[in-house]
Amino acid sequence: MMHHRPIQERDVILVYLLENPQTFLTRIQVYLKARRLLVDLPSEDLQRHQIRVENALEANPDDIQALLELAVLLEVQDDLPEATNVLEDVLEILSGHQEDRSDVYIPLGSLYERQKRYDEARHAYEEGEKLGLKLRPAICLKKLPPTYEEFLVCGLSTRGRLTDNFDEKIRNGENGVRLASEESVIRLGFLGRVRREEVVGRRGSISVVRHRRLLKKLSEYLVNSKHRV
Repeated sequence: MMHHRPIQERDVILVYLLENPQTFLTRIQVYLKARRLLVDLPSEDLQRHQIRVENALEANPDDIQALLELAVLLEVQDDLPEATNVLEDVLEILSGHQEDRSDVYIPLGSLYERQKRYDEARHAYEEGEKLGLKLRPAICLKKLPPTYEEFLVCGLSTRGRLTDNFDEKIRNGENGVRLASEESVIRLGFLGRVRREEVVGRRGSISVVRHRRLLKKLSEYLVNSKHRV
């Protein structure tokens, strides 16, 4: 059975941050919540759940909710190629409803990434963006106390002015991090909180040295009285 690698500090992740008005569309919620709930179930419980889903699809082969759940069940049982096929079928069923297809591309892109099908993953994310979605890469700075079950993250962007002695540039491929552009800016002031189930992909990790430097700059800024309003 698949066990997702836990999100760790220093990871570069794909998330929806608060500035995006389309945070968490319905199908992304359905897929990621189901994955979180099913990932650690015993095999016999997964099989029972899969039988219920397959019965629903026997009655209605185009049941989108059941297809999404089937894709999750296949994913958590490590059948990534078949899970991918199911999501591709969902896109086909929704071919006449472009606005409903956009949020299916996100879990599909994540599946492609996990199979190292990076060109197809990039294409899936780009298609989602064309239809109105905008995923943003972010750096996991710190895990918040357990009661929150959340991470403090800062966003990356390709536009805007670099704030000297605060923001930092990062190049594609640096320390194995995969970015959409050759160079991006780590926006240390663009902070957000995300839950584990809101993470839809990973792009590598920044170095230990950079991570420590970012935390040091942020903490020094927060406690420096010269910067207080």
